[in-house]
Parts: sequence; C-alpha cells; structure tokens
Amino acid sequence: MSAPDASRPSSLVLRLLSSAVFIPILLLANSLGGLPFIVFVMVIIGPGMYEFYRMAEAKGIPVPKLLGVLSGLFLCLALAQPLCPGPRFPPPLAWLLVSSLALMLSLLILITRPSPASTLMSLSALLGGVVYIAAPLGCFLLLRGLGEKSHLGWSYALLPYALTWFCDTFAYGVGAALGRHKLASVISPNKTVEGSIGGILGAVTAGFLSKLTFASYLSWVDAVALGVLVGIFGQVGDLVESAMKRDARIKDSSRIIPGHGGALDRFDSFIFTVPLIYFYLRFFVV
Repeated sequence: MSAPDASRPSSLVLRLLSSAVFIPILLLANSLGGLPFIVFVMVIIGPGMYEFYRMAEAKGIPVPKLLGVLSGLFLCLALAQPLCPGPRFPPPLAWLLVSSLALMLSLLILITRPSPASTLMSLSALLGGVVYIAAPLGCFLLLRGLGEKSHLGWSYALLPYALTWFCDTFAYGVGAALGRHKLASVISPNKTVEGSIGGILGAVTAGFLSKLTFASYLSWVDAVALGVLVGIFGQVGDLVESAMKRDARIKDSSRIIPGHGGALDRFDSFIFTVPLIYFYLRFFVV
C-alpha cells in the first residue's frame, strides 16, 4: 500500500496501467473460483515470499529461497481444499506433509552449511516467510471457500480488495492534500496522521458501498466495523513492510509490477486485512 511518488507522473501512469491489467484478471479469477483462483492467489504469494527472502539476504541472512517458497505454496494448497473437493485433488494433510518435508529439507541445508553461525537467524527468516506471507494471504482461499455452498465465495473474497484499496486511495489523496502531521517519520516519512484518518474513512466508505452493491449480507454495523478495522490494520501492514525495507535499506521489494514495485509492496496491507476479514465473517456474519 505504498504511496506513489507524486514527483514522478510516469510512475502514476504505470500504476494506473498495471491496475487496468490486474483488476480484470482479479475479477475473472474471483468469479471463476476453483483452480483459476488458487493459481491467482499463489501467483501473489510466491513472488511475495521470494521478495521477503531477498530482503533477508540483503541483511546477510542466507535462506533456501526456493524451498521456502515451495513450503508456503504447499501450505496454501492445503487451505484450498474447499475450492477443489474430490478425489482428484489431494487432501489437506497431503499438502501439509509436502510443506513440512520442504521445511525439513530447508533445515537440513541450513545445518549442513560450512559456517552455521547464522543458523538461528536463517531459520527465523525461513519460517517468517511462511508465517508472515503464505498463511495470511492464504486466507484468500479460506474466504473464497467459506461461501462455496451459498455461492457467495466470490463476494467474500472481493471484500479485502474493496476495503483495502479504498483505504489506500483515500490515505494517499487526503495525505497529499491535507497532510501536515507526520505519522511515523522514522519508518515512512511521507505518511501523515491526516492521511491515516482519510484511509480509515475510505475503508468505511468502501464498507457502505460493498453492502449496497455486492455484500448485502453485511449489516450497517458490520460495514462500519470492518471499515474501521481494515482502515487501521491495513495501514499497520503497510508500515510493517516499510520498516522491513528500511532495515534492509531497499526502496522496493522488487520491480515485478510496473509502477508499484514488488508483490510485497502491493499486498503488504492484505497480509493483515485478509485474515481479519475472514475471521470477522466467520465469527460474526456467516
């Protein structure tokens, strides 16, 4: 949810063009569900984990990147069971077993290196990629599967995009127009208190619009509660990634998405908002 650089109009144009390509793909994958949606989510998670491991390497922490990414993707396949039921799709325990084997092989590689001095940090980074990225973003699959029987899965999975992107857009717009007081100057100098408040109002607005359009199952209280929660924790997710990038002394996690940076730059807020929305719907709505 990083704000674009206003001094570079070409960057904003690239962001808009990337969004023009990405949003139709998102809507199509979300409407189809099943394997297309699983692949779509894994295409987000895989690069995000790889970027996280590259940040660890920038700090001098070696990580078996490929095995780490595979373990996270196999974990996601375990979460995807409601979208692909039946004997042709291996059960969750099978994917969890493969994920565990990938992690164990990674550990074997770590402890057999000539210099095991950073083994503890390497293990922490390896597991951190799975816990910080794969598990939370894997909740996209749980959201989609939550509504399979009621045929509302597409709507549940669309909520994080609507609320988080409205938060992002309002935070940037209000911050650029009215921002005066720094929110977290050490971590992200461009973020302001005014922009943060605007982000929360934007997420609440998205909650209202979602209820009026594709999420009629939400009450008005739900719309406000989800808006406030997403508005707060979406920005927390953004600040967490900003803090990690500053620690690794890099500007973007990668340049895989023109105008946006890396997958982790684009979906840092979702790491917090997707599981939040899933558990809110699971306990209070569905």
